[in-house]
Amino acid sequence: WDTPNEPKVVLQYFVGTATNKINVEIVDTEKNVVRRMEVSGAKGFNAVAWDVKVASAVAPAKKGKSKKETTPTDASLKYAEKGKYAIKFVNGTESSEVEFEIK
Repeated sequence: WDTPNEPKVVLQYFVGTATNKINVEIVDTEKNVVRRMEVSGAKGFNAVAWDVKVASAVAPAKKGKSKKETTPTDASLKYAEKGKYAIKFVNGTESSEVEFEIK
């Protein structure tokens, strides 16, 4: 038996001014952040491998109650379902977003 072929996507991005980190957010069609990662903020071209896993979207907090944000564990992640998503790179006040579809 061979080692299973785990899906992954290599995301390439450019950083004009070096920073400690860049936040990467995977967003579904309803603008829910389903995955969040921190990546290198080194100046120049960079790449990060995404394992195509997402967490279930968190329901919005009810009025008057604060929503506690948690980081999903590897066990709670699942492969992204077919559909449209967006990848958003956030560097402080600057951001860039690209839409894509999983078929």
